Amino acid sequence: MDVSIQEIRQYLSEKSPERFSEIAGTQLRKLDLEIQKLEKIRQGFRRAARTIQEAQNAPLEQVLFRELPEACLVFHASPSLLTNLDENPQTWWDACSDFIRKTGIPGITYVGSYIGQNHLESGQFNQVDRLFMWTDRVTDSTRPAGTYAVLYHKGSYDTLHASYTHLLQEIRKRQYRMTSGAYEEYLLDELEVNTQEEYVTKISVRVEHWV
Repeated sequence: MDVSIQEIRQYLSEKSPERFSEIAGTQLRKLDLEIQKLEKIRQGFRRAARTIQEAQNAPLEQVLFRELPEACLVFHASPSLLTNLDENPQTWWDACSDFIRKTGIPGITYVGSYIGQNHLESGQFNQVDRLFMWTDRVTDSTRPAGTYAVLYHKGSYDTLHASYTHLLQEIRKRQYRMTSGAYEEYLLDELEVNTQEEYVTKISVRVEHWV
């Protein structure tokens, strides 16, 4: 029952219902905290399994138009850390580490990049505005429900530019227009695969038909 030998000895020397109730209450509080921790870890592994399965089943380099529900997310509170990414890619990793540390989410975490609509329209696909994480709890920030143009890119991050160009061309071709920036999610990266050519990145942009 995870009670130390010392505690058991002490209890046996001064047994009473009150003392036993005190020990039980202490152990219950410890177990509740441990169960909460394990549940968060289980959620992390479930999320990892879903992410890998999505990447393995994804129709690569095709532009899909999907109806997506509202989803809660947490944005990085310090977007100013994301500067000069072209000259210093380490900036992204520094901001990512800072984000994970401040959120305190245990286990496997998936951090995505949000590229603002103005940067998409000007072709600045490497300009990350904010970092984000999906969350099951209610927050002030959400990805709105609606129609999204979705593309799964396979390859290194250096080759994402061509996929963004293809995505925007297909949006215009299908007579849609963007109503948000791009949510960039890294489904497979150095944690799961051996080379950058095997990376899978998911890009989602909210769109609507021209009136």
